[in-house]
Order: sequence, then structure tokens, then C-alpha cells
Amino acid sequence: MTTFSDIVPRSVLRFTLSVARHVKYGAFKRSLENAIHFQRDWLLRRIQSCHSTGFGKAHSFQTIRTIAEFRANVPVAEYNELAPYIDSVAAGDTNALVPDHDKLVQFTITTGTTGVPKLNPVTRSWLREYQRGWEIWGLTLFTDHPANVGSKILQMAGTWNMGRTRGGHQISMVSALLTRSQSPFMKPFYALPEVLNDIGDPVVRHYVGLRLSILEDIGWIMLMNPGTLIRLVEIGDQHKEALIRDVFDGTLATGFDIPGGILKSLTSSIPRPNPEGSKFLESIVNRTGRLLPKDYWKRPVV
Repeated sequence: MTTFSDIVPRSVLRFTLSVARHVKYGAFKRSLENAIHFQRDWLLRRIQSCHSTGFGKAHSFQTIRTIAEFRANVPVAEYNELAPYIDSVAAGDTNALVPDHDKLVQFTITTGTTGVPKLNPVTRSWLREYQRGWEIWGLTLFTDHPANVGSKILQMAGTWNMGRTRGGHQISMVSALLTRSQSPFMKPFYALPEVLNDIGDPVVRHYVGLRLSILEDIGWIMLMNPGTLIRLVEIGDQHKEALIRDVFDGTLATGFDIPGGILKSLTSSIPRPNPEGSKFLESIVNRTGRLLPKDYWKRPVV
């Protein structure tokens, strides 16, 4: 299937990214010269805009005019001290934390590495600011490595459907939300379809991800957790015979169970039979005894 990234010359992509970086990163860099004032003004504006929320009323936001007053009224707190307000939003009382001029989009959830997974409300303004930060980072990353521009991006996100709160709000992993919120301009450059992240079994998900990308021109690897990359490498090596066979036959995870609906959605992404590709992978195994990314991908930026 021909995509946008196959049609547009890499030189055009590099030029476009360079111009975008000049405009967006230039303005950001100039703001760094006065970062303390920008941060202070941003915080005080946010405090005033949230004075009518439950949290704002409980901490006298209406009276706060300085950083010192903010520190006095809002001491450093752990999650359990914020949990009652978050729980109220989750139950439907969005005004506990979200001002009227903003909007609750949904909730994300942590992985629980420090205990019980925690809910985080995502508002329209938070998402917009988060995306703006990622945009600056991405433009800088791509233009710092121009030789890789136009190559595919390997990205695996977290689970989208993590249930709903008592108030009916969607819960997802933050990486899944960001993936769905990406610019349409960027999506043709990703090596893996979004539906891959809906596969519940992590072994199957990693295997399928590698099957769909192992012979792609991968120039970038962007993962929220380095453990994902380690697991991808391990599963690819453990199941190298199956991978090589799937590449040869043009099949997908014949030895694994993929839910029917997801498998149907993945059908258009399955590469055609590739005997030459399978021979290439087999030659790696014959030479090294293993199947590792350093041998089948050309030094992607990680």
C-alpha cells in the first residue's frame, strides 16, 4: 500500500521540518531567556482560572497573588491527599478540579509501579499543552537526525480501553491517548497500526509488532518504557523460526491467538510473502545464532 511517506521526497520532508522547527522552536527558545517569569505567570493564571473549583475554594485560590502565597496555601502533597478531588471528578463532579471554561476529556491511569494504579484526569487544556511540548521535542529530534527523516517510526502504545469511571469517563494509558491524538500528518510514518495496542496478550502483541516491522526501514524507535524494547528483542529472538516462516509465507502469527476482530483489522497491514526477506533473516541466524535488531535494522534513533 502506497503511503504519503512513499510519495513525498525525503528532501521535501527535511525542508518542511526545518522550517517548522525554525518557527516553533525559535519562539520556544526565546521564551527560555525569561523562563522564571513565564512559569510564574503561567502558574498564577492557572490558579486564578481554577479559583471556583472545589480544590481552589479549599485552598483559597481567590486570595493568591504571589508564589509565596501559593506555597503557604498549597503545601506539597502526596497522591492520597489529592485522591478525594480526583475521585469526585471520576464520579461526575468535574468542578472538583476542572473549571467551567475547561473540559474534562477522559482519564489516564498509571502502571502502578509504586503501588496501586492511580487515575489522572485529562483536560482539554492539559492535553493541548502536553502535545505542544511533544511537538517541540519531536521537531528537534527529527531535524537533529536528518538522515533518518522519511524512515518509519516504531511506536507501541499502552492499552486504550481500561474501563470507565463511576461517572462514565473513559480510562486509558496516557500513551494510548497520545497515539489517538496525533497529527494526521504524522500517522503515515508509523510502522505499526493503532489496533495492535488492543491485543491483550503482551507476548502476542510484541510478536505481531515485530512481524509487521522487522523488514521495514525503521529509523526511529519511540517507546514510553525501555522495557518494551527489551521485551520486543527477547520475543523476536525466542520466536525467530516462526517470524522467518511468517515472512516467507506472508502470514501473521500463525502460532498465536489473535482476537478475530483485531486480526481482521490487521489484515491490510500484513506484508506479502517475502522469500528474499526470510532468507535475509535466516542468514542472520545462521551467522550469529540469534535474531537481534542490530542485524536487521540500520541503526535507528532510540
